[in-house]
Amino acid sequence: DIDLEGFGNELGGGAFLKAMTKGAFDYFAQLGDGKKYTLTHAPQMPYFWHGVLYTELMADRTYFDMIDFLNVQFYNQIPFPTDDYVYFKDIYAPAVNSPTSIATIAQTVSNASVGTISVAEAQSKILLGFPCKDGSFPVNGGNLNMCGKSQFDLVKYGVENLKFQLAGVFEWSARDLTDADLLNWNTE
Repeated sequence: DIDLEGFGNELGGGAFLKAMTKGAFDYFAQLGDGKKYTLTHAPQMPYFWHGVLYTELMADRTYFDMIDFLNVQFYNQIPFPTDDYVYFKDIYAPAVNSPTSIATIAQTVSNASVGTISVAEAQSKILLGFPCKDGSFPVNGGNLNMCGKSQFDLVKYGVENLKFQLAGVFEWSARDLTDADLLNWNTE
């Protein structure tokens, strides 16, 4: 898992991410040990803004195919007015070029790929990332910062009510939770 933090939207960032992704991919491929390795990235949501960094990385079919999942961090950033904003609605106007929902991130990647990556393909690699203990994930006036019913309800709402094709979820800082708590959360 490549978790690049504090990098910002620097113009050379996309090339750097491509080189790092290829380096990891090639390293695992040359091991020849018959194992299947999973290559993931954990970008903060703003790293898709303005068409650089992760938009640039994921819009290039060569690198898109090397990456199994994007654990997009939807926490410690902006407040989401309702659950719908996590999945389909954006906080910012389209002219700002700063997607803030899973659907728009996938659409942005597809658009930047100029037809080589479909929206469905992009969306199939995006996991909804949130904190499992502590942090901040403000949605609908609450803080969904603990693995539990409120986060489960958000996922269930997106999948069942909105019929959103969510690839999965990713949570962080779970090490302080008991095995029983994690088992219960992951089972749900």
